[in-house]
Amino acid sequence: MRMLKVLFALLIIGATVFPALAQDTVLEFGQAVTGEISDREFEFEYSFAGEEGQLISIQMSPADDSELDPEVYLYSSDNELLAANDDFPFPTSLILYRLPAAGEYLIVATRNDGRSGSSSGEFSLEVSLAESTPFGTTIEATYSTDFFSGVSPTYLLAPEADGTVTLTYTQDNSETYAGLRIAAVPDWSVDPEFSFYEDVFWLGNSELSSSGSVTLDLIGGRLYILRVEFGGYGQNSSFNADEGVVSITIE
Repeated sequence: MRMLKVLFALLIIGATVFPALAQDTVLEFGQAVTGEISDREFEFEYSFAGEEGQLISIQMSPADDSELDPEVYLYSSDNELLAANDDFPFPTSLILYRLPAAGEYLIVATRNDGRSGSSSGEFSLEVSLAESTPFGTTIEATYSTDFFSGVSPTYLLAPEADGTVTLTYTQDNSETYAGLRIAAVPDWSVDPEFSFYEDVFWLGNSELSSSGSVTLDLIGGRLYILRVEFGGYGQNSSFNADEGVVSITIE
């Protein structure tokens, strides 16, 4: 009997030190789920079915009052790591990936440094089909002056051939300036775990005016993200603005 009690105690300790992963949840495109990362439950698994050639977006974001530093992984059905991301756009983790084949794929939602990490909190996650913004489109982007809010609109650019793209913008900068950032999506096949979004362009408030345009050379077949951020306060600002708006035409 004493031996049984000792064995039972060891099983309880083992369960505490080595927590089980959350049960795999099957997702549909466009379906958002929530969870909470803690020291006891620091990984959540989700699966989805995709078709060859589909461009998918996996976005994991901390809740408004969460201190979580999210990290997300994408695996094939045979557990091959395809892509991973920690912080883009901060504080969100984002994977944009074109599926190589039809089948089931696995998402692991966790925190930076996983088991040995220290951040925790609630999160939301969504897998969806990514759509590029057509050239010739005018967008009205509303951004937050709170950098940590994660409210920074992002738009996917997918040029079919090498060439130039022109961004023409107008804004009321009496209160705030927008910041415009373009980043190249990684080629995950080079290094799926340590590939990073590369900034190819940044226009901040010291260079922005109420209107203007910039022209960039982009590579056909590559994916780019246009991110609209808070760039700074205008000269006549009261510094009380919570958000700003900028109109951008992409040609």
